[in-house]
Amino acid sequence: MNKKLLIIIITLLSCYTFNNKEFLSQWVPSNGPWSGKVNGFISSGTNLFAGTNGDCIFNSTNNGVSWSKLNSPGVTNNNVKCFIKTGNNVFAGTENGVFLTTNNGTTWYGVNSGISNVSVNTFAALNTNIFIGTNSGVYVTTNNGNYWNYSSYGISSYIINSMAVLGTNVYAATSSGVYKSTDNGGSWSPVNAGLINQNVNSLLVYGSNLFAGTVNISNTESVYKSSDHGNSWLPAGLLNLNVTSLVSSTGYLYAGTTTGVYRSSNNGTNWSSELGLLTLQIISLYNTGTSICAGTPFGMYISTDGGTAWNATGYKHNEILSMAANNSKLYALTLNSAYLSSNNGNSWKLIDNNTVTGIYDGDITAAGTTVFRSYNRYNPNYAYVSRTTNDGLNWIDVSGGFTNRHINCIKAESDSAVYIGFNYRSGYPGIWKLGLGGVGSTTGLENQSVTDIALKDSMVFAATENDIYRSTNGGENWTSIGHSGNYLAVLDENIYSTVSTGGVFRSTNNGLNWINIGLQGKETQHIAAEDNAVIVGTHDNGFYATTNNGIIWFSKNQGLDSIPVNIRSIVINDNMVFSAIDNISVWKRSLYDFIGVQNISNEVPSEFKLSQNYPNPFNPSTKIKFEIPLSRGVSGSAGRGVFVKLIIYDVLGKEVAALINEKLSPGTYEVDWNASDYPSGVYFYRLITESFSETKRMVLIK
Repeated sequence: MNKKLLIIIITLLSCYTFNNKEFLSQWVPSNGPWSGKVNGFISSGTNLFAGTNGDCIFNSTNNGVSWSKLNSPGVTNNNVKCFIKTGNNVFAGTENGVFLTTNNGTTWYGVNSGISNVSVNTFAALNTNIFIGTNSGVYVTTNNGNYWNYSSYGISSYIINSMAVLGTNVYAATSSGVYKSTDNGGSWSPVNAGLINQNVNSLLVYGSNLFAGTVNISNTESVYKSSDHGNSWLPAGLLNLNVTSLVSSTGYLYAGTTTGVYRSSNNGTNWSSELGLLTLQIISLYNTGTSICAGTPFGMYISTDGGTAWNATGYKHNEILSMAANNSKLYALTLNSAYLSSNNGNSWKLIDNNTVTGIYDGDITAAGTTVFRSYNRYNPNYAYVSRTTNDGLNWIDVSGGFTNRHINCIKAESDSAVYIGFNYRSGYPGIWKLGLGGVGSTTGLENQSVTDIALKDSMVFAATENDIYRSTNGGENWTSIGHSGNYLAVLDENIYSTVSTGGVFRSTNNGLNWINIGLQGKETQHIAAEDNAVIVGTHDNGFYATTNNGIIWFSKNQGLDSIPVNIRSIVINDNMVFSAIDNISVWKRSLYDFIGVQNISNEVPSEFKLSQNYPNPFNPSTKIKFEIPLSRGVSGSAGRGVFVKLIIYDVLGKEVAALINEKLSPGTYEVDWNASDYPSGVYFYRLITESFSETKRMVLIK
């Protein structure tokens, strides 16, 4: 086969096999972790709608994997509490009336004639009648909301929590029991025989049975079942729980509570233990037909396996306090929860829901099979450390608590030992090694404020406000190494430290000597290092990276909507860089994008030049070399800072990677492009500056 024919075949293959992979040549948001209160769901065709508290209505077209906010003209209240679908109509109940869409959420309009300033809690439908349960009783419409009639005669409670239809009967749940109407809401009568707990939150029709979920009363079951249309009730399990929502799926009954989700396969005779959502408060449950959706105060969760496993998904970014990576797993800590991702942030699993109030800060670290997390709280002023050895199924407090102490950082040494760095308190140690299972505990650095901890070989380094300390015996003794630092990173024989506005420093001899490698004047924050890349987050200036120990620093903010103010954490996991940015959750970028650019000569070229990549054809990596001269008519430092783009395109002209998108000083550069995740085919690379542009072709053969 000749070369020309081979290239034609490869070109055709690339046209047909190119996928929609997310190319991470810039920062992109991770799929969570999420926040935001979710009150209810409804499916309509391929659309899944979520009603939120304060953020109106969101829509998903991929079964809840990702969400977008609906442009919802006409919805004048952002607190959307419930939905119902009748035919092609979808109704949304809000804190200020009912809204209707007839075109899958493209437009909405109010249908509130007959009701005024009514907070709608629930819907039900019987034939052409649509009922709403509100904070002012029951209303019914027979003409799709054109007019609502008051229909609450016989109900002693104004607040209707839930409604259901069984046969020709309509049921309403209140704090004073369940009421039934046999005449389309014309009149109601109580049906509470056997209903020990009459404060009812939710109703569900499952088969020929009617179920009621109630609030928690001590030593009383919280689910009741009626097999005779509500005339009598029997307890159906879940002792001492507050049941907020009920839903069914083929063969199963699910109960959402203020402490998670429970499941029964025998109509409530027996219930499973909590299904994966720990102590999370469940506001609503919904069955799409292929998955179970749970709305919570902290986003939403989707289960596609009947409730055994739940993936966090949502619409609103979360504030991340800290991150950690270990054994290809990524951990993120928020004020209320801890999350785990095993697929580089494409989905997140809730592994801890912290019910302690007053939390304002925390940290997370991992080693072996153990994850440690710390929290600080106020009123009372208290800090503690807990751990899990099974990815959040159980958490155990291992510190006993620290009164009037603030934990700045924690660093796991092993499954059984973690270092705790404290804020300054007179007469108290700044660091404590907590040993478990026979491992000894030690304290040290009295009257110091420890801001970060790093491990290198058998040594421990602790950064304080005024110095960095080193221990060679597991924290029993500490030696000052005469250099200040805020955050630390270790890479092979190198130790790096950031020093506020003093820049970044490097030591190659375990801290005996340090040299400044750049970023002076930048307010440096967190730092991470991997392969030959050192990545630094700064206050108000975003990210910087160097691949030659500071000879050249590159700005790495491409893809961000704005320059971050605060970068709370940087971790590297499976060749991906992750960071907690401001209050917008976790963002990620390929590590190859940081290590690919090398300045191989500072000799100033006379002209722009783009060389042919080598090797070519290649699999999976290739190098691209180019030269940047001084700008015409200028010299010295005035000629520095040429804005350069190096873009990779497929044969259809689609941009698939941006290897460079920043200012570069005059010199000769070499970029590595790793195409491991790309299909075979012909690609083009183009060097672009204000005054120069050139394109060359390369071939990837796998």
